[in-house]
Amino acid sequence: MHKLVRVLRYLKNIEEVLLVIAFVALVGLAFTQVILRNGFETSIIWADIAIRILVLWVTMLGAMVATQKKKHIKIDLAEQFLSPKQYRYVRGFGRFFAAAMMLIAAYYCLQMTMLEYEFGTIAFANVPTWVCQSILPIGFFSMGVQFATQGYMYLRGLLV
Repeated sequence: MHKLVRVLRYLKNIEEVLLVIAFVALVGLAFTQVILRNGFETSIIWADIAIRILVLWVTMLGAMVATQKKKHIKIDLAEQFLSPKQYRYVRGFGRFFAAAMMLIAAYYCLQMTMLEYEFGTIAFANVPTWVCQSILPIGFFSMGVQFATQGYMYLRGLLV
């Protein structure tokens, strides 16, 4: 279990660093576009699509970080009516259900990404579309692993 915790911490750090990099790139590119358009009546031809893709990356990386910190959207109505032990089990099974949904989404996003790889389409500036979409299966898989780990920890009583 210690190795798993170490690996998850390492992945957590990578996710947070990538989120900061993607967010800074998004803001920087958008700011550059505004300055170029308003100040010089020009723009970077591929920047608008790159900004859209960076929004996707920031969204998925943000969801990954929120999941690992247990700051994702949740409904805690059951907490009002259940004992702490019952509620712990509800949270554990709920996390396993969320993990299953994330892993199913990861599977289908991987299928979509593989199709884009086969088609060889280009998103912008010679960047393949599959590279841009790769955050989807990676993100959903990461969230699935996080939810499964949290579910296990709730059921074992390691999380409250």
